Order: sequence, then structure tokens, then C-alpha cells
Amino acid sequence: IIIFHSLKESQIKKIVDLQFKKIAQRLKDKKIKIKVSTEAKNLIAKEGYDPLFGARPLKRVLQNMVLDKIAMMIIEGKIKENNTVKIDAKNNEIIVETV
Repeated sequence: IIIFHSLKESQIKKIVDLQFKKIAQRLKDKKIKIKVSTEAKNLIAKEGYDPLFGARPLKRVLQNMVLDKIAMMIIEGKIKENNTVKIDAKNNEIIVETV
């Protein structure tokens, strides 16, 4: 018998950090840097955690709340090589902007 304990908030935040490191690496290949606020990480952790599924929904939340916005901004020419992208949270919404 294997007993699985629910993830704690600190563990979810570590997973969020790991996911943002992967995103940063992918964007680094395109010469784009990211800066992620603590508020944004906390919102992603809150939205990406489900007591029944643990952190499984986290990647989907990151895709919907962050990656889709970044992709659209790249397509629209708002994010270019050598830009820094700031990811922040305000009013329970992720804000993506160039710095």
C-alpha cells in the first residue's frame, strides 16, 4: 500500500518555480528574459492546485494564464529578441508586459 499525502502550499510553489525555470530556458533560446513577481507565482500556485488532482492542473493553468499571452505578444510583435518580459498579478489576473 502506498499512501500519498496532499501537497503543501510550499511544495506547490516549488513546482511553480521549476515550471517558470523551464519557461525561462525556452524563452532564453529566443533571447527573451522573464521576471516573475511573487504575486504571479502565488496566483499560479493557487489556480494550479486542486485537492483531488494535486499539481496536475498546473501546466494547463500556466499555458492558459502565461504562455498563451506571451505567444500572442510575440506574434503581434510586442515581444522581440533581447526584451525582458515582466509577469505580474493584479486583481487575480496575470499581467504580461515588456520592460
